[in-house]
Amino acid sequence: MAKVKVLVPYRSDGGRRDELWGFVESWLGNAHPGWPVVMGHSPLGPFNRGAAINVASEHAGDWEIAIIHDADTLTSPWQLRRAVQHIDRGHFSVVYPFETYTYLDKWSTQTLLDGHGYVSTKEHWFLSPEDDGQNFRTTVRHHHVSGAVVVSRAAWEAVGGFIELEGWGAEDQIMHHLFKTFADKEPFWSYGGAYHLWHPANRGGAVTNHRILSDVMALTAVPDQLRQYLRDGGHPIPRSPPPATSPTGIRAMASAAIPNTRAIGSTGRTPRSGSPTRSLPISRAGPRIRTRSSISSSRMWRSHEARTALRVRYEPPEVYRG
Repeated sequence: MAKVKVLVPYRSDGGRRDELWGFVESWLGNAHPGWPVVMGHSPLGPFNRGAAINVASEHAGDWEIAIIHDADTLTSPWQLRRAVQHIDRGHFSVVYPFETYTYLDKWSTQTLLDGHGYVSTKEHWFLSPEDDGQNFRTTVRHHHVSGAVVVSRAAWEAVGGFIELEGWGAEDQIMHHLFKTFADKEPFWSYGGAYHLWHPANRGGAVTNHRILSDVMALTAVPDQLRQYLRDGGHPIPRSPPPATSPTGIRAMASAAIPNTRAIGSTGRTPRSGSPTRSLPISRAGPRIRTRSSISSSRMWRSHEARTALRVRYEPPEVYRG
């Protein structure tokens, strides 16, 4: 069996989230005692889930299969083992260990916590999704891409590690598109369900992060331009997978492969502002993607000014008149 590590992005709040993580940590430990759980903590400022995952990956060492598992998500032990088997046998390189993902309401979550994972009374045997006021459109998700994902080392390195965005939302969808574009196999959804445990929502940063998601989706048709866009944002994608025995992980690989570009989450000189508007290289065979940016190519998305200044516009070649 391959070396499996569970990577958990986390930041303590001294309250509800700590309570949920205590429950999930016990659940994972009882179900998978042979899989070490490695926590990665977000840097100061708005929560940066990608940075926390990258930190956990580095601390985990030479893993071969990583389970990126949120601290507020409950997964089926059987489904998680099955996802790992799929990757270990070479069937897939990225597996979501569920088909349906349900955001539980407060009552159902507390029922699970009080019963240590089991609903103890016949009168309350069911679990309810949170009412989002939209007929559960956002709280019962089919083919969801967040909460938990199992990734091979090759797929991880093919996409340059996890993208680092401050605040809530969009990073998982971006990673899904990067796996589809740069990994060797399409992501796969398993069977059954998984649960998100209720806690008060905190959705700062959603608008900016979804703009970046929109840009990435527009650029997936032209991978070379997507590479350039990601590099300009501080997330270099390697052109060929680095050696599996790389001792220092994805950040060192990225820094060595692309000079003058800071790898994700690293420190470096303060980037210059006021760079002129420019266009990314254009592939004659593909659609035209134009970047209008007032920031230096070395500025990171972690900078609020950089993330709010970056814009991409998609224009099919038949209508472009630039």
